[in-house]
Amino acid sequence: MSDVVGTKVWQCRLCDFTHLNKKGAVQHFMFRHTPNNQIPYLCNICNFKALTEGKWKNHANAMAGKPLREDSTVTVHTFHKSTNPYNVKIGSDIYIKPLMTEKEEEFIPDYDEEITISEEEVGIMEVEVDGRDEQIEGLKNKIKEMEEKHREENRNMEETHKKANKRIGG
Repeated sequence: MSDVVGTKVWQCRLCDFTHLNKKGAVQHFMFRHTPNNQIPYLCNICNFKALTEGKWKNHANAMAGKPLREDSTVTVHTFHKSTNPYNVKIGSDIYIKPLMTEKEEEFIPDYDEEITISEEEVGIMEVEVDGRDEQIEGLKNKIKEMEEKHREENRNMEETHKKANKRIGG
């Protein structure tokens, strides 16, 4: 199957972003919705994100000898390599969406296919990291933790209530 699907687009599950090919949708998902610690290569100096070592090396070579700011003496860009890089899931993270008319319904495939990124598939996409993105991700994680804690507390209360009812009733 071709990455370009003609009358369909690749849709991000977390926002309204669409792209004509899978590579663009994968890059978008990795650079916008994946925590920095799961980006395969993240520049420690300027937050440049790369999905392959080759793209990282291109960045490092291009930036060699160039300070980050006029007042900076740091000129060597180093990277953090993720020990747990995220694999974008087709069907869960991104999916094929037909370009719809008013009467058509949205098509969402019911399968999950993990794709691994190879250097041939991915080009460089430079994205400025907004501190608010990391704050939002942190808040989302905190909400998930609180929801799980709430569910656990409810389960514990239900168990306590059941035990109390058994003692009272019988």
